[in-house]
Amino acid sequence: MAAAVLHELGRTEEITTRCAQPAAPTVQQMLRQDANCPRTSSMGRWFDAAAGLLGVRAFQAFEGQAPMLLEGLAARHGVVDGLVNGYRLADGVLDLLPLAAHLADERDVSRGAALFHATLIEALAAWCVQHARARRISTVAFGGGCFNNASWPTDCASGCSRSASPCSKRARHRLMTAA
Repeated sequence: MAAAVLHELGRTEEITTRCAQPAAPTVQQMLRQDANCPRTSSMGRWFDAAAGLLGVRAFQAFEGQAPMLLEGLAARHGVVDGLVNGYRLADGVLDLLPLAAHLADERDVSRGAALFHATLIEALAAWCVQHARARRISTVAFGGGCFNNASWPTDCASGCSRSASPCSKRARHRLMTAA
């Protein structure tokens, strides 16, 4: 996933040096030719990409391993503010490439992990609030494997609250207790 993000950032040439694996040149060529490289909207793949960009884990022994390592690194580092201009929202689409570009150059892995988490929470809160307001809905539910993360359910609900989300207190409580 890190290779795909590097390609999207216009940094395709870095793939073979940053991902020093035998298949890296093949992956690099596939990305250049857009051959068998389907797009994904999965939040889990962003965790995989962040872990790869930070050099946390080149390969996973099991699904979720890299995100779990990121979570531990972020917790050890401590709280940071989200990256200013770390994401873009346009036409209802959340773009995390600005954050990814920063992570690709981050030297402090623990700080990068904390920055990834903080920025992603801010971005998701802004995205959810935008969609909730546009559709005049009062309850937002978060789901998927990423919410097995120890702090995410509470942090995302808090992020919605800070953003003056139309999410009800009851819905936020259900979200936090369901995790």
